[in-house]
Amino acid sequence: MQTFSTVACGASRRCVTAFHVVFLSRWRWALIGLLALLTAHQPVFARDPCDAISLLEQQWRVRLAESQRDLASFAALRRGDVEPGFQLSHLTPVALDDDSAVEDYIQVLRSDGYLPMSPSGLDQCARLTKAMQTLRTELTAQLTALREARLMLLTQSVDIRWALQRLLLRLERLQPLAVELTHRQAASQNVGPDAVNSAIDAEAQAEAVRRTAAVERLTAINQRTQALLAELSAHLFKDAASGNLDVLWPQILALSGNPVRELAMRLPDLQAQPQALAEAIEALRVQATYLRNHRIADDGVRAALRAWREPQREWTGLRQELVMLPEMTLNALIGPVMEEYTLARERQEQITLLSLWSLQVILLALAAWSMARAAAWSTQALSQLQRRLLRLLGQTAAMRLVNGLFWVLKPNAPWLMIWWLSVTLSNLSPSHWYLFHLLRPLGVAYALFRGIRVMSEWLFSRMYGQNGVFVTQQTGELLRAEAGRLAVSAVVCWALREVALATGGGYVYFIVQSAVILYLWCLAIVSLRRHGDVCRKFICRLSKVNSRESCSLLLDRPWIIPWWPLLFIAAQAWDLLLRLHQLLGQFDAYRSLSVRILRLHLETATSAETEGEDAEADEYQARSYRYWMLDRPREEQAVVAQDALLTTLTKPAADWAEKAGADNMLLLVGEHGSGKTSLVRQFEKHWDKTPVRFLSAPPKLTSVEAVTAFLADSAAVGDERKGEGAPAAQKKVVIVDQAENFLLAQVGTLDGVKAFLQHLNDASPDTFWIVVMHAPTWRYLSRVFQRHHQFSIITAMPKWSPTDIRKLLLSRHHASHRRLRYDELLLSALAGTESASFKAADTRVFNLMWELSAGNPLTALHLWLESARFDDRTVEIGIPQRMATSVLNALQDDECFMLAAVIQHENLTALEIAAATTLPLAMVRQTLKSGCAVGILWGDEKDRYRVHALWYPALTTYLGRKNILHG
Repeated sequence: MQTFSTVACGASRRCVTAFHVVFLSRWRWALIGLLALLTAHQPVFARDPCDAISLLEQQWRVRLAESQRDLASFAALRRGDVEPGFQLSHLTPVALDDDSAVEDYIQVLRSDGYLPMSPSGLDQCARLTKAMQTLRTELTAQLTALREARLMLLTQSVDIRWALQRLLLRLERLQPLAVELTHRQAASQNVGPDAVNSAIDAEAQAEAVRRTAAVERLTAINQRTQALLAELSAHLFKDAASGNLDVLWPQILALSGNPVRELAMRLPDLQAQPQALAEAIEALRVQATYLRNHRIADDGVRAALRAWREPQREWTGLRQELVMLPEMTLNALIGPVMEEYTLARERQEQITLLSLWSLQVILLALAAWSMARAAAWSTQALSQLQRRLLRLLGQTAAMRLVNGLFWVLKPNAPWLMIWWLSVTLSNLSPSHWYLFHLLRPLGVAYALFRGIRVMSEWLFSRMYGQNGVFVTQQTGELLRAEAGRLAVSAVVCWALREVALATGGGYVYFIVQSAVILYLWCLAIVSLRRHGDVCRKFICRLSKVNSRESCSLLLDRPWIIPWWPLLFIAAQAWDLLLRLHQLLGQFDAYRSLSVRILRLHLETATSAETEGEDAEADEYQARSYRYWMLDRPREEQAVVAQDALLTTLTKPAADWAEKAGADNMLLLVGEHGSGKTSLVRQFEKHWDKTPVRFLSAPPKLTSVEAVTAFLADSAAVGDERKGEGAPAAQKKVVIVDQAENFLLAQVGTLDGVKAFLQHLNDASPDTFWIVVMHAPTWRYLSRVFQRHHQFSIITAMPKWSPTDIRKLLLSRHHASHRRLRYDELLLSALAGTESASFKAADTRVFNLMWELSAGNPLTALHLWLESARFDDRTVEIGIPQRMATSVLNALQDDECFMLAAVIQHENLTALEIAAATTLPLAMVRQTLKSGCAVGILWGDEKDRYRVHALWYPALTTYLGRKNILHG
C-alpha cells in the first residue's frame, strides 16, 4: 500500500517519491497505471450495483415528467386552448415542414427502442425492483400515448403539417410578449393612490393612462390572436375537412396587424417586440385563407355550386377572397424565403443562411446545365439504340413497329427528360431548399412549352400531309409560328393556374381555370380556322357524310364551329388508330383476328352497302398508279404554276406587242423533261393580246423541202383558238416546240436547221417567234453557227426547286386517290433530331428526289415511281436510290459517242445514229439492244431511242467528265 500511495502521490501532486520506487521495473509501472485507471474510471467496481439503477430511475422520472408535459400540450392543442409557456418542441422535436426529418423521426417512434426496456442487473437490487417496474409501466403508458399523438401529428398531409408548423411557431413566439404584457398589466393595477398623487404633473398622468390603455388593448389583441391560433391549430389537428373553418375564417380576417404597429409606437420600452404579434396576425390570416381556399378546391365544382344556394354568404366570401388575393399571391411566391430570413435574423444566423442560399443557386445552375446536356444526349442515345435494334432485328415486322415507337419518342425525349429530371431532383432535395425548388416549376414550364410546340406542329403538319397538301416553306414557317403561339399561351395559362392553386384554390381558382380553358379553346378554334380549307378536308376524310361538299358546309355552320377542336382531335385519334391498325397488320396473329372480325362484319352487312362504299374508290383504282403519275394525258394533269418563269416569256412578248421594232424572237432551251412544253402551254393559255399558233416539229425534218412543207402546212391549219376573242391586229405569236428535230448532226446535212433559221429571218416583224429547243442541241448549234443566228433573247429553263418538285409529285399522287405512306424502317433509321422525326420524313424524301434528279421534274417522277411500292389503295415511298455508275464505267468509247449523239439530238433511230456517228449499223443495233436491257435507253413504237430519265443526270455528268459532251 505504501508503494501504491507513493506512486499516486507522485502522479497527482508532483511530490518526491520514495527511493525504492525508482528501482521498480517497467512492467510494474504499467500494472500500477492500469489499476489506477480502472479505479478512477470504473466506479462500478467500487460502488453498489444499485447506484446505476438509481441513476436510470432518475432519468426515467425526468422522461416521465417530460412526456406528461408533452401530453398536456397535445391535450391543450386538441381543446384549442393556449397553454402558458407553450413551446413547439413539446409537440415534436423536429420541424414539421422538414419532410426528411419527419420521416426519420417517424421511424424512431415506430422502433422498439422508443419504449423503456427492463434494465440489466435489476434482480441484483431488490429494493428498487418494484419501484422500477411500476415506473416502467407508467412511463410505457405515457410514451405510448405520446407516440400515438405524435404519429397522428406527423402523418398529416404536407399542407396541414406546413400550416401547423407556421401557426404553432407563431404561437410560441407570442409567449414572451404575453408574459411581459401580463406583468405590465399587473403592475399598472398594483399602483396605489399615493403613487398617482405623487405624479409630477397632469401630462405624465395622461401618458401613464395612455400607456396603460395601450397595454390593455395590446393584451386583448394578443390573447385574441393566440386563441384563434390555437383554435385553428386544433381544427387542423383534429379534422381539417370539417366545417369549423367557415366560422373561424371571418373571425380571423377581422384581425389586422396595423393596430398592433400603432400600439407598439406608444410602448417603445417593450423588451418583447410587438412586431411578432403583427407577423403572427398576418400569418394567421394567410394560413386561414389558404386552408379555406384549399378545402373549396378539394370539394370540387359541384360542392361549390351547391354552396351558392346561399348567395349572400358566398358573395361575401368571394369579396374577402379577392381582397386577400394579392397578399396570398405574394406569400405563395416569396413567403417561405422571407420567413426563413426572418428566423435566421432572430437567431443571428444570416451568414449561414446566405451561404446556404448561394449553394442552392449554384446547384440550381448546375442542375439546369446538366438537364440541358441530358436532354441533348437523350435523342442521340435513342438513335444509337434504334440503330442497334435495326442491326439485330433487321427488316422485320417487329422492327417496323419499334420504329413507329421511336418516331414518337425521339422528338419528345428532350422535354420528357427535362420534365423528369426537374421533378426528380426537386423531390430528392431537402424540403427547406426553397431556391433550389425553383428547378421544378422552371423545368416543367420549359418541358410544357417544348412538348406542346412539338405536338402542335406535328398535328398541323400531319393534317396537311394526310390531305396530300403541299407544305411550302412559307406555310411551314406559319405552322411553326402557330405552334409557338399555342405553346406560349399554354405555358402562361398553366402559370396562372399554378399561382391560383398556390393560394389554396377557392373560387378564384375555379374562375381562373374556367377562363384558361375557355381561352385555350377559343385559341384552338382560331388556329384551326386559319387553316380552314385543310382542316375541313381532314375532318371530312374521316366523316360519314355523303359528300365532302356537304361536310364542308356542315362544318361552317355557326353551331358547329365551337366544336372544331373536338372534331379535330377525334379525327387525329381515328387516323392514328388506322395507322396503328396498319402497323399491327404485319403480325400474323393480328391479321387472323382482323380476318375474323371482317368475316363477321361481312356476314351482317348488305352487299348494297359494300358496293356504295367502293364505288368512288373503283373509279380511281381501275387505273394503275403509273397512269396517274406519268401516262395520264398532259392536258388532264395538274399544272405546277411557275409565275416567275412565265414572266420571262410574257414580258418580251408584251414589249413586242406594244412597241414597234422590238425583238420578235425568243429561244427557250432546257434539258429533256425540264418542263419546256408545259411552260409554253401555260403561256398559250394565259396570253390574250394576240393570236397564238402552236407548232410541234415531228422527227426528223432535216431537208429544206421537209422544213418548208412543215412550216407552210402548219401556218395554214394552225391552232387559232386563242385568237378568236383577240383584237383585230395582224400580229400573232408562233410557238415552235421540239425544234431539235430539225437537226441531224451529219457532215453536210444541216440543211433543215439552215432552212428553219432562214425562215425566221425572212418572217414578218408582226410575228413573235418562241422556239423551244433541247439544251444539248442548242449547245451544239451555237458552236456551229456561233453568232450567225437571229435569237437575241435566249431563256434557259432553270432547275426546279425542291418546293416545285414536291408540288408536282404530290399533285399527281393526290389525283390517284391513294393513301401516301413512308417506309418507316429506312427513314427512321436516318432520323436523329427532332425535325427529322415528326415532320421531316417527306422533307427528306423530296430533298433526295431533288438532289438525285438534279432539279429535273421528269427524272423526279421516274424516281418517285422507282421508290414506290403501291397497290390499289396505298402507296409506300422508300428512300430513292442513285443509279449505279459502275455500268457507265464499263462503257466503251464508241458506245459513249453513240449515247452522246442520242443526248444531243434528244431522239434518234438506229440509222440516224449510224449516220451521225459514222459507226457500223450492226454495232449501233447491238449497243442499242444492250442499252435498253440495262435501262439506259428506251425505244418508242416508232423505234426512236431516247435516254431514260432515270439515267439522264448521271449519264450527262459522266460524258461531260470524259469531254464527250460539252456545256
